Formats: sequence, C-alpha cells, structure tokens
Amino acid sequence: MTSEEPVGRIEYSYGDEQTFYDTEKYIQAYEKALFEMGPMAVKSITLTKDPATHKAIDDLLWNEFGEENPHDLEHYQKKYAEASSAPVEQQPEPELEGEELEP
Repeated sequence: MTSEEPVGRIEYSYGDEQTFYDTEKYIQAYEKALFEMGPMAVKSITLTKDPATHKAIDDLLWNEFGEENPHDLEHYQKKYAEASSAPVEQQPEPELEGEELEP
C-alpha cells in the first residue's frame, strides 16, 4: 500500500538511510537488511500507526533472534488506538540555570 506520508525508515550502521512510502516495500527491505546485515547493523523506524505494519516489523526482529513475537495483532490494535486517541500533552519548557540575559 503506497501512502503520501512515509510509513517507515531504515537506518544503516554505515550512515545511509531509506524512507519508504509503500508498506510492502518497507517490510521487504527491512527483512532483506536483517538477512544481509543482521539486527545490530540496521534500525527500522515505523512511522505509520498501522498496527499490522508494526506487527510485521516486530515479527521480523523477533524471528531474527529465533523467537516468536509474543504479541498478537490485537495487542498492536489496542496500542495504536490508544496512541491516536490520547490527547497531546504540552511539554513544559525547560528551566535554564544561570543568569538571565536582559533583552
């Protein structure tokens, strides 16, 4: 599925990165990178809130370590439903130590 918004990004240990707008291409590229480079040399950043995409990426990573993802799709559906309905909290401005400068 192609999107106008990026669905994910893959960062490589040698400094390159790729941004994906197609879910299937993102998942396939991450799977290939894990196979060729291993989990310590590649980092995926899933930008979409689509639960199925998050689960697919997590499944690949769990599998890389010979494990099965302990979370089912329902877990991801709940997680991202809560994330999208939660109010955005205003972050307090950090307090600066030291002398204040006069304008």
